[in-house]
Amino acid sequence: MPKRGEIIGVIAVKENSHLSQLFVSKDFQRRGIARALWEVAKAASLADGNPGRFTVNSSLAAVGVYEKLGFVKQSGPASKSGILYMPMYLDVEIGRKDEGLRIRDAKEGDREAIREVTLAAFQEYAPQMPVHWEGYRQGILATLANVEPAEQIVAEREGVIVGAILLYPAGSVYSPPNNPPMTRAWPEMRLLAVAPAARGSGIGAALVRECIRRARRSGSQALTLHTSDVMQVAMRMYERMGFVRDPELDFRLSEVVTVKGYRFNLDVPTS
Repeated sequence: MPKRGEIIGVIAVKENSHLSQLFVSKDFQRRGIARALWEVAKAASLADGNPGRFTVNSSLAAVGVYEKLGFVKQSGPASKSGILYMPMYLDVEIGRKDEGLRIRDAKEGDREAIREVTLAAFQEYAPQMPVHWEGYRQGILATLANVEPAEQIVAEREGVIVGAILLYPAGSVYSPPNNPPMTRAWPEMRLLAVAPAARGSGIGAALVRECIRRARRSGSQALTLHTSDVMQVAMRMYERMGFVRDPELDFRLSEVVTVKGYRFNLDVPTS
């Protein structure tokens, strides 16, 4: 048994896609620790927007280990600085490749399920914004009670709503708390939500890609969104998908809270 606090394994993923380190202490190998570390790291990368492709440069002795994790040889052995290694890759079936996942327009009968998924998804932020949470929660409920003029899009798997998002058209007006009314210059995504139990399978990215597709089809030059620093996982996913900060879209809720604007340029292709 390991001593209390003893580190018996470590994993590192570079740029959200390259498995650069996976080590398990010799006395604790063949106990499923490497797989457990990999499953956690893989889920975190997928949640951060990895589109489903991972790579690793395996030592020749460890090829069998990575094959058990699902990696396959990309080519023959390669060499760098005199060290031989085996380039390998893993394609994960997520979101857009999941035949059981359906992205569609919401129906009237979906309202309760959308509300439940959205509140469950945003509940994790309550401890980080105790002063503002109840007002924020009421704002979510008010928005979902009347989503016009937005398109409401859902992700459905086996008849169950597992994600939702709103896409507002360019020219629509919104009124942030403590700010004057503002007009959207471009389409804007709002309230991206994925059921907590369904996270890590590419659902959020699939909903964002659908918004990108619809915004591009509308002829718009950009797609925008607003987020805040408490939503770090979502922010990293947006950035990996090609969204960039646009401070001109920012607005302040208070002297200490800034809502940050992001923009996706629609002349940039997305997978």
